[in-house]
Amino acid sequence: MSSRSDTLDRLQAEIPRLWRGRGAGPASTATLPSGHPPLDELLPGGGWPVGALTELLYPRPGLGELSLFLPALRQCSQSAQRVALIAPPLLPNGPALAARGVVLQQLLLIRCTTAAERRWAAEQCLRSGLFGCLLLWPGRCADQDLRRLQLAAEQSQTLTVLYRDPDCRLQASPAQLRLLLQASGQRSELLLFKARGLNCSTSAPLRP
Repeated sequence: MSSRSDTLDRLQAEIPRLWRGRGAGPASTATLPSGHPPLDELLPGGGWPVGALTELLYPRPGLGELSLFLPALRQCSQSAQRVALIAPPLLPNGPALAARGVVLQQLLLIRCTTAAERRWAAEQCLRSGLFGCLLLWPGRCADQDLRRLQLAAEQSQTLTVLYRDPDCRLQASPAQLRLLLQASGQRSELLLFKARGLNCSTSAPLRP
């Protein structure tokens, strides 16, 4: 047993991204502050992972699913990085985004007809190296689709967020971070149920 543990320790030292599911482990992935201090305290590395997939599961629009990432959109766009929204179910309010500090000239809104087109557009954006933040509503994804998106994200320096249905929680995913946004009384609550170094689910209340 000790030999196996020694082997895992050696592999983890040689491959910092290896995650054993216990212990915090090294935070090798770069992060972008979420803009929500209580949430940053819970996130490994103190922010959203960059160069990896983040999945946000949510049951319906209007729970703050876009506001959650507005600080990241603002930071990236003000740093002259492009930000992309691919196939959002609701058209974002441009003046409202601008009022929150998002530079609209850096915002690219992509409308797609099919799920395949959405994934293709996301892969092209990630491979371009021009985007600091990419929000994607991919629709149904097979396992191989998620792996392709993860590989594209790994080759970028982009915060890549997939918005998915809560039913997808049962599907295995290569996403480094998985969260569930749900209503809790008059506010929303964010449940972290998969993160590198996270031994159990934890939650954070979000201000409206």
